[in-house]
Amino acid sequence: MKKFGSILLTLAVLLTLCAGALPVYGATISISAHRTVLVVGQETSITVNFLTEDPLTYILTSSDESVVAVNDDNHQVVYAVSKGTAVITAKALDPDTNRTISASVTIKVRTPTGLLDDNDYYIMNCGTGKLLSLANSNDANNVSLIGQDRNDDTIAQWTLDIATDSQGYHTGVTQLISANSSANRRAYVSGTNLVLYNVSSARTKFAVHRIESGTNQGKYAIRYGTQYVAMNSSGTVYLTSSSSANIYWCFMDAHKGYADMYGFYVPDSHPDAVDSTVNLSLFASAFNALGYVADGWENETAAYAYELLPDDEICIINSHANTGIIYFFGDNGIDNGAIAVHSIVASDHLATSDQFIQFLNISGRPPENALASSRLIMYMGCLTGVDHTHDFVDYIKTYNLVNATFDKGAHCVIGLTKSVNERGVNDWLTQFINAIRSGQTIKNAINTANNNTNTLKIKNDDGTETAVDTMPLKTVGDTDQYLN
Repeated sequence: MKKFGSILLTLAVLLTLCAGALPVYGATISISAHRTVLVVGQETSITVNFLTEDPLTYILTSSDESVVAVNDDNHQVVYAVSKGTAVITAKALDPDTNRTISASVTIKVRTPTGLLDDNDYYIMNCGTGKLLSLANSNDANNVSLIGQDRNDDTIAQWTLDIATDSQGYHTGVTQLISANSSANRRAYVSGTNLVLYNVSSARTKFAVHRIESGTNQGKYAIRYGTQYVAMNSSGTVYLTSSSSANIYWCFMDAHKGYADMYGFYVPDSHPDAVDSTVNLSLFASAFNALGYVADGWENETAAYAYELLPDDEICIINSHANTGIIYFFGDNGIDNGAIAVHSIVASDHLATSDQFIQFLNISGRPPENALASSRLIMYMGCLTGVDHTHDFVDYIKTYNLVNATFDKGAHCVIGLTKSVNERGVNDWLTQFINAIRSGQTIKNAINTANNNTNTLKIKNDDGTETAVDTMPLKTVGDTDQYLN
């Protein structure tokens, strides 16, 4: 009896093993990405293959559309929206087995640096307001790095040597070379302090990362291993593991470039009547006096402004606008195009536009750094700081002009969160430009403009207006910058 039971048990085990080994017939699916590590704004192609006689129709989805989104016009392409990780999944229905098959690939997204390789910067500590400099203005070996009061002393200028990967994208590994050193000397870690030394080694390589959110958004952390480069109130530069305002830095371009402002005059007889030209001469005068090559443009085209934008250090556009888009007008109110965050936004607003921030790419620069030259971009049009929402069939996506511009490397971007009266915007900009000219930071210039403008009014949905004390702004990035 025991022998018979043992035979039955053995037979059952064999049947079970055979059943488990039986092949499952039907289609199989695989997925791959051309790049699995992206930077904000970068796209990559997705390849989906089937092991079947005929290709199947598939759906491509993202586990987090706010990190990696599927291209609305081409579902074989995904693009990076913000820092993080997302899983891209392809699903299809196998008609022979009536089962759903799927495959996934993980994509990681890095943030933009906002910095340019081989460019000179003043590096200002946010906790002390002092510039990173050299003791006794000496560029010899073993001279200590110190903090000095802000001025235009060239000894406080640093040239960035930013490493790139095999595809040309910034890795964040950066060397700080004294811009005026006769021997190409650079910041060097000596114990817990920093000195100058004419050698390239592990001790001269730092991880420089832009802070993407929170109260220090737009500022930079300079890391060496697990420690941060910091500066105390006495101007001592040192390494620390502690977090405080003293570990954050502003990178300000040491050389003045282009500054452009766009205003528009459309006569009162036109439904889009506007006069935002009143500050163009003031802008050109103020920023030329600060050392920029500045111009004020009246009734210019969106295409022209878009072309100049990557080379602009300062850009102000004062015009009619809406969520995710700002409009340009020619003489007598003719349509001169628009700059939009995305083609979907332009289509929703029925706008004539082929100038899209999210698609902006500059030859010779990583795509996430297309606007790294920009110290300040201001979209002074109604609702430019408000999310634009588009309802797709399966999901809802939001677009924001200010955020998208920051994600292209711009250091500070400003838009409006309400509809504001024309005179109020013009008067506020007058105060803001004069404050910048006088040497104030962006943050302080905003406060000055708010305190000295008494004509601001919010436009209500019922056509009435409400007086307000401050301009309703969405400000993203580093407002501690000095633009002079």
